[in-house]
Amino acid sequence: MSDDSVRSAKKAMRERILTARAALGPERRAELSVRVTERLLALPDYDGAECVLGYASFGTELDTAEFLFRTLSWGKTLVLP
Repeated sequence: MSDDSVRSAKKAMRERILTARAALGPERRAELSVRVTERLLALPDYDGAECVLGYASFGTELDTAEFLFRTLSWGKTLVLP
């Protein structure tokens, strides 16, 4: 694949993902946020980590507030971009 075709494919994939994410209703987004948070917190690598990289969600992104709160409350160092 050429660089241009890779860029085009990545752009199309990103647009599909953003469209699908925007189509989620608030209830479904909240449900998925809980599921993702619980799966992350259950990872052995997370359990053993002293420092965790996260992000503060906004817009139609899955809500990371609970993940961030629990990371800090468990005494881990939290790094955000």
